[in-house]
Amino acid sequence: MAPEWKTGIHVLLVEDMTLLRDALTAVLADQSDMAVLAAMQCDDAVVQVATRLHPDIAVIDIDTHDDECGISTMRELHATLAGTRVIALVTSAPSGLLGDVLREDLPGVLDKSISAKQFTHAIRRVAHGERVIDVDIPRAILTTPTNPLTPREQQVLQEVASGASNNEIAANLWLSAGTVRNYLSRAITKTNARNRIDAVRIARAAGWLHHSSP
Repeated sequence: MAPEWKTGIHVLLVEDMTLLRDALTAVLADQSDMAVLAAMQCDDAVVQVATRLHPDIAVIDIDTHDDECGISTMRELHATLAGTRVIALVTSAPSGLLGDVLREDLPGVLDKSISAKQFTHAIRRVAHGERVIDVDIPRAILTTPTNPLTPREQQVLQEVASGASNNEIAANLWLSAGTVRNYLSRAITKTNARNRIDAVRIARAAGWLHHSSP
């Protein structure tokens, strides 16, 4: 027997951080015109749950423990569930993820710094067919720093991001190990990073490395 939900806007909430997920669930549960159908972490089960429950709104935090999970789940929900309107929660700091999110033309993109009142108001607007994009988010895209990395340095850092060792990077890109070390050294210097992993983190946060599509 299917569960009985109160009438109004039915919401699926996808948030990795337990404290934030519980807080958002409490905010939504306190609204007389909203019902939280499920609140869960980002994983492979999200799309299955959404397909089964048919929420009106799916709210998904893009900043997940797995860099790819949030963005890929957002894309799949937006592409496959015609009756579900997707709202992405993001940070307005310059990030490659922001560009990825905005290119998806979602019904809603909200900065996580907004108030609970603004959050619920945005959900109502999106549920009624409006498109809600936080005003600070496009501004953050415009203020993204100029990329100092060459295409080859970006390639090398992308290999690092995938977990490849220097020798594996050399083999994958048809370079010598010494050349790879030189590219990494320059990338670390340009990003003011402590090491190669830190360089990847900084480059991703600045939007200089693209997140791969699912």
